[in-house]
Amino acid sequence: MLVASCSAGSQESEPEPVASPTAAAATPGTAPAPTDGPETTAPSSTTTTTEPAPDVLVDIVDVTLAPLVEADRRASLGGADTTFWPDGNIGSVDLGDGRTTFFAANGSVTARTAGTPTSPADELLDASIVIDGVADEFAYAAGGPVYFDAGTGSILMWYHAERYMLDDPANFHAAIGLARSDDGGATFVNLGIIIETNSEPDPFSPCCADVGGAAMIVRDGTFFVYFRDRIASDPIVDVQLARASAPVEEVLAAAARGETSAWTKYDNGTETPGLGGTSSALEASNPKTSWFDVAWHEDLQRYVMVIALHEGLTDRSEIRLATSTDGLNWSPRQLLSTCNCELTYPSFLATSGPERVIDDAATIVFVATDPISDFRWQRTDVRIATVEFSGGFTDGRGRQSVASDERVAFE
Repeated sequence: MLVASCSAGSQESEPEPVASPTAAAATPGTAPAPTDGPETTAPSSTTTTTEPAPDVLVDIVDVTLAPLVEADRRASLGGADTTFWPDGNIGSVDLGDGRTTFFAANGSVTARTAGTPTSPADELLDASIVIDGVADEFAYAAGGPVYFDAGTGSILMWYHAERYMLDDPANFHAAIGLARSDDGGATFVNLGIIIETNSEPDPFSPCCADVGGAAMIVRDGTFFVYFRDRIASDPIVDVQLARASAPVEEVLAAAARGETSAWTKYDNGTETPGLGGTSSALEASNPKTSWFDVAWHEDLQRYVMVIALHEGLTDRSEIRLATSTDGLNWSPRQLLSTCNCELTYPSFLATSGPERVIDDAATIVFVATDPISDFRWQRTDVRIATVEFSGGFTDGRGRQSVASDERVAFE
């Protein structure tokens, strides 16, 4: 558990520079780069590559942080072994009993809890759901984001799958799969892998070929999943934020047959196969990411994305927010929280429907690991952040309002 000083109220001494709305509206190819860390070059399969044109910055009024599940309780929900919960994105569905059911990885298995969006672990329903029928090559398969099909009563779950290179869990090559439950989420049957990286698994490639936790949203009759890709180039390059999609109608029809439908990746204005196709970076200059989640903010009329970036337990970690009007061109990232520890696995909760709509403040749940830990899950707790927006945008002077510069840090 983090010490008591890791609470709301500490601030960064200087506001972080951000691009003005005028600069953010630049034409493709001239967009300013976000000012938030390492950049990599993301090649595309297309002949001409255009830089994304960033969205303007939304005005953040306040960010508050609070403990949600302390380390000791987190590791033993309901007296069971939940040492690795939540090991990725948290999905939720309202099954009509007055409570919300939540799904999240607990290591290589899935845990199911019940509660409310601001208290998702009130009751442990199951700590170790194994997805039936996953191929033997995947030693890890757990989720994750979910969708309730009202027509059939089934729940679809997107899961993060890992192949261990040379049987080493510390060196994995990941993919995203889809599973179905017909009993309210008590059990899941594998439907298949839907998103694979462009680069094929290679035990001698740099660790690791991660894809994230399948940040999923439904808009205009289409499933969109945001992920990380690895492009087969020389040298290999990781696309830090990419997008895949598939029509809802086709996905549901295939799932009812026990199959998967075809997914496609976005690559610079074209579509390529979800299984091994190329993709292009959605953020200008392809800044580094770790894990992320996405929702739709109704008042802002924008997609909102929370992005965690970390290197290790004692290195600087950040949680940032970006927005987009079209889901493809994202604003420069705005800092929400930082520490010399590990912050990761952010998820938007308190969203409504499969469209994941936020009407007012954004509720974000994430994990934080004390830097004095011997390993990640030894002293890890779950925290909740509330982000309030004014409904407006930056004032054009190249910075946010004073209130939005009062960011919270873990020390």
